[in-house]
Amino acid sequence: FLERLAKRRGGPALVLITHHSEEITPSFTHVLLLKNGSVLASGRKAEILNSALLSEAFGAALTVRRDHGRYRLTVRPSRQVVL
Repeated sequence: FLERLAKRRGGPALVLITHHSEEITPSFTHVLLLKNGSVLASGRKAEILNSALLSEAFGAALTVRRDHGRYRLTVRPSRQVVL
């Protein structure tokens, strides 16, 4: 629905607020990334949705993958020392 709405001639400007990168459809061009209520980064989606920035925002080691204009996060396993 959002993609159809975004592509409609004269359609409205859309703002999506989410914690799930999978929900960001190809029609969205820019991202505002927040951390603890402050702006961590903002700009073109392809520049902001990367592993380093999202890892910092979420406080976890993440890998970002892009597939057909959609983004998916996976948590990288932490290295644990076994004694």
